[in-house]
Amino acid sequence: MVSQVNTNSETMKYQEYIQDYWDYDAGEHHLVAIFIVPALKKALGALPIYVNPDGMKSIPGDIVYACEKRNFTIEVKLKKLCLTKVQCSPNYRPDVLLYFDYNKIGIADWNQFQNEYITKMEQLRGEGRKYDKYGPTVNASKLKSIGFHKENEIFAILRRLYSNCDNSNLP
Repeated sequence: MVSQVNTNSETMKYQEYIQDYWDYDAGEHHLVAIFIVPALKKALGALPIYVNPDGMKSIPGDIVYACEKRNFTIEVKLKKLCLTKVQCSPNYRPDVLLYFDYNKIGIADWNQFQNEYITKMEQLRGEGRKYDKYGPTVNASKLKSIGFHKENEIFAILRRLYSNCDNSNLP
C-alpha cells in the first residue's frame, strides 16, 4: 500500500520510496521522477534541464544540469548494475554514477566506474561470455569505484560536485 502524500515541504526519503514502491518494481524512470529529481531540487536548488532515464538519447547521463561552462550529468542505475553498449563507449561520459539498491545508495566518478566495469567485462569475455547490447550485471558492493553513503551524504557530495561545475548562483 502506498503511503499518504507528503503535503509538507519535505521531500521523500529513500527508505519511504523503498517502503512504498520497491515491491512494485516501478523502475528507473519512476525512481528519477518521484525521488531523485525532488531530492536534487532540494539539495541543489535547481531543476535539471534534461531528464531521460532510458538510454535512448545522444546526451550522456539520465539527469542533466546546466552549468556556466559545461553540463553536470548524472547516470542512474536501479537494482541491476549493467551498462549498455553505448554506455561502455569512451564517448559516453556523464560526471557521476548514482546506484540505488535496497537500503543503500552508491556514488562513483563515472570515469573510474566505467573503467572498472569494462575491465570486469573484458575478464568475463576472456572466460567465453559474449555481450551484444548489454554488458554483464555486476555486484556494486564489489566495485572499488563505488562508495556507499547515507542519503544525506550522497546529496551533499552531489551538491559539492555541482557547485564545482562553475555555478556561482547556488543558493
